Amino acid sequence: MLKDGKVDYVLWQAADDNKTTFDSRKKIKFRLIVGSANFTNAAFSRNTEACVYIDDLSTSDEIVGQALELIHNSYCQGKLFNKKSLEQYKVFCKKNQARLQKVSGDFGLPNDKCLDKIRPTYEMKSVSLTWEKFYDTVKNEEADNEHGPWIERRLKVLEYSQALFRSCDHFSELNLDARRFIAGQNSELFKKAGLPQKSDTKFFGSMQAAKDLKPIIKNNDRCISLALDCIPLEGAITKKHYNDFVSKILEYSTGIGLAIATRLLTMKRPDFFVCIDSKNEKNLLKDFGIENMSYLANSDKRVNFERYWKQVLGRLHDSFWWNSKPTESASAIEKAVWKYRTAFVDSLFYDEFAK
Repeated sequence: MLKDGKVDYVLWQAADDNKTTFDSRKKIKFRLIVGSANFTNAAFSRNTEACVYIDDLSTSDEIVGQALELIHNSYCQGKLFNKKSLEQYKVFCKKNQARLQKVSGDFGLPNDKCLDKIRPTYEMKSVSLTWEKFYDTVKNEEADNEHGPWIERRLKVLEYSQALFRSCDHFSELNLDARRFIAGQNSELFKKAGLPQKSDTKFFGSMQAAKDLKPIIKNNDRCISLALDCIPLEGAITKKHYNDFVSKILEYSTGIGLAIATRLLTMKRPDFFVCIDSKNEKNLLKDFGIENMSYLANSDKRVNFERYWKQVLGRLHDSFWWNSKPTESASAIEKAVWKYRTAFVDSLFYDEFAK
């Protein structure tokens, strides 16, 4: 505290009770300034912002007590920054100088009470991976003696889905088996896709158990087709493209949630989207530091879609691996994985036995 330009009262940490307090042995006037407040999105949404000036001991004990409580609570909310976090942070800063405003993990969603529970991006395994480590994880995900490596079967699902989208102008023009293949349901086209078994369409989000989706796909409901028409097959995807897609999807009163929608999006644009479903959601949220399983599956579907766009895709698209490229000498399969790299986030978090 200041008196005539000199420190008069000292804010200190009491060793016995671990509480922030004042040394008030000198009964003289003081000046207390608590701040700061900023004109930022965070300041007007989720942050606790205060800038208070208190002068003279005549100020009520209640106001001084409130000020001390704010200081103490703010101190207690601090987190230790260990050596491992520091090293990850250094790497992140070095490679992402142009995007330092996102290091804090603020990808914007006003009034979202869950936003402050998300880890900063530099602490997320999925974001901190280099391309080499990302590809190594995908390549070594799984293999079995009977049907071969998962990486090859995953690529066939994506490549055949891409071929189906390119074979016509609209999803509604595809036959039933083609629509089932794209929707993650059992399809007789698995052999044409080069897959060893029908259930391989489960890769990137199996929708076989989505009972509400079956009649929609079977009856060729044009709303699905109109929604997918909002997403270009090539080129940049804007928030408007996505918002138009979501608006069409939300015309359904039941049945079309984030899992089904992101499966369809991923099959059309695997370079940009990843399917979020019961097989990968738990591990993905764990990496994000979120323990609430309703984060991407709550009753408000529009909030789920907003969180997915801004807080999931936003982080993934800012990752090291997403913004890197394989070397010229890389294998054809590595280059193919990079081409569809966002879809392969499923490989990082997939749990075959998750419910």
